[in-house]
Amino acid sequence: MLSRPEAQGYDLTEADIREMWNAPSPPISLPRLQPRSSHSLHQITGRPSRSAMWVTIALAAASAIITAAILTLVRGAEQDQSELHATVMNAASLAAGSVNDSISTLESLREGSAFTPELVSSISALGDSSRGLVESAGALPTDGSSLAELRLSATALAGRISRLGETFGATFSYRGQIAPNLMPPSLTDPLEIDNLADNTALLAGWQSRLEQAAANPPSQPRLLQNHQALEATLPYLAVHLQSYADAVQNGRPEQASAALTQVASLLLAIGQDLDQAVSEITEIAEIEIQSLTTDLQNLSAGT
Repeated sequence: MLSRPEAQGYDLTEADIREMWNAPSPPISLPRLQPRSSHSLHQITGRPSRSAMWVTIALAAASAIITAAILTLVRGAEQDQSELHATVMNAASLAAGSVNDSISTLESLREGSAFTPELVSSISALGDSSRGLVESAGALPTDGSSLAELRLSATALAGRISRLGETFGATFSYRGQIAPNLMPPSLTDPLEIDNLADNTALLAGWQSRLEQAAANPPSQPRLLQNHQALEATLPYLAVHLQSYADAVQNGRPEQASAALTQVASLLLAIGQDLDQAVSEITEIAEIEIQSLTTDLQNLSAGT
């Protein structure tokens, strides 16, 4: 076996390197090795190998290139993380503005306003803000770094924004469908048998509209309670409406009047519960708007 090559020291100047670069290396003629020879590389060549010099230079150059590449990657990664962080902070700032602007939506809900295109646009802005925050947070890493914590915080806030918008939309929509149908139609001389056919037709049409409005239950929990109460009331409304028609048909005006009174009483209870539900929802929404605005501002400020 060959013995370990002796360490060669090279003290190369720039002139030496240029000379080696311009002058090609002559072929090296190696003596034939005998089995089990103990010749060293120095003994075989008789002088420092020019090929070995080139290997040393190539390795040094490659090391310098690799080091520069690693530094470039590190700087690039740091720059990318800084840009991602800034993107999330900007999205949080925009979301804070949208949430704060939703105060006007809240006031419209309290005042009983109709679900206008302007309100639809305001609620849609909350959805856009939520999606923007989710998309910016989705580009952050999921490991244990500080950016991963930022990702979790931003995603959680985006979920709260989305739920706020969904609550506004569900409340406006449900109230818009149910409230107008909680008032029965005006009847012409409801106790007169001559008007019974027209009045019962009016009542039947209104009853059908109310049942259709109640066909789709809301997702908001408090509104769902009102919907369940309404569903439980619908069969009783049908009974009292039939009692009214029978009483008029049989000439019993007092019973007919009592049946209509029962209908109005049931509808009033549902309407009052709906108003209470909206009041509770707006109170919670106002607190959430204030809390969300503060949390988003803190996130956008990096605190």
